[in-house]
Amino acid sequence: MRRSNIASPQRPLGQEFPRPLPFRPRANAGRRTGRALWHHVKRWFVEELAVDLGTATTLICGRGRGLLVHEPSVVAVNKYTGALVAVGHEALTMLGREPRDVVVRYPMRDGTVADGDLAAALLGALLERARARGSSRRMHVLIGVPSSATDVERAVLPQIAHQAGADRVQLIEEGLAAALGVEAMRPDGRASMLVDIGGGTTGVSIVSAHGLIAARAVRVAGNEMTEAILDLLRREHEVLVGWQVAEAMKFELASALPFVTDGRTRLLGKSVATGELQEVEVTAEEVARAIERPIQIIMNAVRAVIEAAPPDVAADIHQFGIVLTGGGSLIQHLDDRMREELRLPVQRAPRPLEAVILGMAKVLEHPELLAHLRTDSRIPAWEETLLPEDARPSSAIPISAWTQEHLRRRRVMG
Repeated sequence: MRRSNIASPQRPLGQEFPRPLPFRPRANAGRRTGRALWHHVKRWFVEELAVDLGTATTLICGRGRGLLVHEPSVVAVNKYTGALVAVGHEALTMLGREPRDVVVRYPMRDGTVADGDLAAALLGALLERARARGSSRRMHVLIGVPSSATDVERAVLPQIAHQAGADRVQLIEEGLAAALGVEAMRPDGRASMLVDIGGGTTGVSIVSAHGLIAARAVRVAGNEMTEAILDLLRREHEVLVGWQVAEAMKFELASALPFVTDGRTRLLGKSVATGELQEVEVTAEEVARAIERPIQIIMNAVRAVIEAAPPDVAADIHQFGIVLTGGGSLIQHLDDRMREELRLPVQRAPRPLEAVILGMAKVLEHPELLAHLRTDSRIPAWEETLLPEDARPSSAIPISAWTQEHLRRRRVMG
């Protein structure tokens, strides 16, 4: 397969992405030449952008321009006039320290639009940053959509994008985009499994070079872990802290293995009883216990999808394993725990936060892939894509058995 001479994906912002294909498009030489000429000419009149509009982070890349925007999905607005004050990192710095006339909001929840007006304002401001300076070209936007989104939620995304200034909008499954981004689509058609742990949703996808085989999601992910840490501090230490403090603690101390990671930190919080500042010490073991329930829900969702897979697909997963993507996959020892409990090869993607946008960048470079991977069609009524939080496979191994064994070994070793 012919490779392009484009820059490595390890390059910094503003540089281009690689564009290997999972399979060779089926088109004759004349048609391929005509399409290539048309796409070259179209660049003079159209600006093509890909958007990963996530619950916690929004990423935007441009065709031939690389990653252009990597900002938190946060907006600050004037509570009296509704005027946009700030977006992205600037708005995030206000969270917990808002002026009296400003409110800070996350327009996205569970990977879908929670507030249409705020989402349009956020997307419009970020698209304006991504556009070439002084450009008057038409704007075509490719947006990733989670597998848990309903038909109504999918229909809202093009409306938001048009309101933000896009002239044409197309959708693509985030699971397929992530598979392209981590090069998990095998040319021989064998299946691969991806677990994308985002801010509000964990998506479990099985893909092949022919398309999406299965996609399920559970609305438990990184935000649920942060809320569990806030609840731990409020319940056991009787202090209140801000969201950003709990988020930083999650990546510093949290571990999927409760009895492996050692560490502790001291922090200042507001006493629940007196309202005064109080310093408390929090250990890594406490944080690990706090996030155990979200981790368990994610593990059960992965087991349920594997159990429902056809025999040949299950064999492929057993051979090639699971790839973890998304910000939630950065939790310490999460890959080790999945590897131990599921007895499958598990690896974290080299760039888990950018897996989806890397795949969408490849689709921009090869538009013929979009006809094969786009997801503008409606979901059949019988196709349930959202798993309940208590979803359990019939042959689930109790989570506590593994952790109890490690606790027993820790006590024996003194």
